[in-house]
Amino acid sequence: MKIYNCNQGETWDYISYIVFGDEFKMDLLLEKNQYYHSDTLSFDFGDSLNIPESLVIENSIIKSPWE
Repeated sequence: MKIYNCNQGETWDYISYIVFGDEFKMDLLLEKNQYYHSDTLSFDFGDSLNIPESLVIENSIIKSPWE
């Protein structure tokens, strides 16, 4: 299991952007942490979050440019 150690003032969307490259995947962080910090808007230094080992995108279809 991967752990992310938070810095003072970081938010769910910012951490999601750092970890996944997409701020809109913060629900994956909430899910993985069993909504433990769901009432937290910004984290304190030393807070830690569990990070999903692999990011699986279901039902995604990537078309080639010539299609």
